[in-house]
Amino acid sequence: MTMKTVAIIPAGGAGKRFNKDKAGTKKQFIELGGMPILARTLVTVSKAPQIGEIIVVAPNSEIEYTRMEIVKKYNIPKVSAIVGGGATRQESMMIGLGHAPDDAELVVVHDGVRPFVTLKMIDDVIKAAGESGAAITAIRPFDTVKTVNGGYVQNTLKRDGIALAQTPQCFRYDILKNAVNKARAENFTGTDEAGLVERLGVKARLVDGSTTNIKITSPEDLKQAEAILALDTSK
Repeated sequence: MTMKTVAIIPAGGAGKRFNKDKAGTKKQFIELGGMPILARTLVTVSKAPQIGEIIVVAPNSEIEYTRMEIVKKYNIPKVSAIVGGGATRQESMMIGLGHAPDDAELVVVHDGVRPFVTLKMIDDVIKAAGESGAAITAIRPFDTVKTVNGGYVQNTLKRDGIALAQTPQCFRYDILKNAVNKARAENFTGTDEAGLVERLGVKARLVDGSTTNIKITSPEDLKQAEAILALDTSK
């Protein structure tokens, strides 16, 4: 039986690393191949048949811009709410969860600035979370990974025991809500939703991400994204 699934798209970042080159344009609204990064992301997410609705968490000052220049302009379906974010990603996630329907069973979380997500990634992570309660996309590192302290290498980690987390990530609604509430109560700040869920003792299942599923947070990332897009459109 299909579980009712909602997607929450955090897109509230200020994009400070872009501001010098892009005249203050927030990273999610910067164009990639003639289309805003956030619009590219939402178009793909909206095509996932399992996702019934999408909640976009935008900068408070850009809610109407997101509505008119992203969702309406590019005719993106399934967007049920565009809400202002909080001071942190966790606060934004709590706000987004507050707009999820009461009967939501699964929540897909995907960064608004990862425009190269695929429908297969979304499908895989939803199926895995439906079975296990939590799942994330990830890739294995190609480089050797070290632990450091005070500028000196301490240890070399085995790569077969390391994964680099990406989004989409998917969780049972009750698990994610409990994890966010616990983090808030204990004043804990994580770097992704899976990190919060782990604190409940829930282990997320890994599904394959991609080296092209990059998060665009700097001008260098944008150059890489343009190269990825050029390769994709040349096929």
